[in-house]
Amino acid sequence: MVGGKLCRVDDEYAHYVDDYSWCLNKGKYNYSWYAICGVRVGKKVKKIYLHRLVSGANPGDRVEFVGSDTLDCRRSNLRLNGKRLS
Repeated sequence: MVGGKLCRVDDEYAHYVDDYSWCLNKGKYNYSWYAICGVRVGKKVKKIYLHRLVSGANPGDRVEFVGSDTLDCRRSNLRLNGKRLS
């Protein structure tokens, strides 16, 4: 549960949720909610999106949600560069 909303993730990726402190961020373009955390890298804070972390996306990769729920970060609901993950 993040910010009072249910965020779904596969059991084998649950350690990602435990390792970071997550919050919700509303997207700029579609106004959907995303699970996000901040990690300090030197003097800057890098944003990490849960769906990108779970999918193993590299910078420049496109991660899409199969369904309309952007808090459903299970691999079966994600596509990486147009290919379904599960």
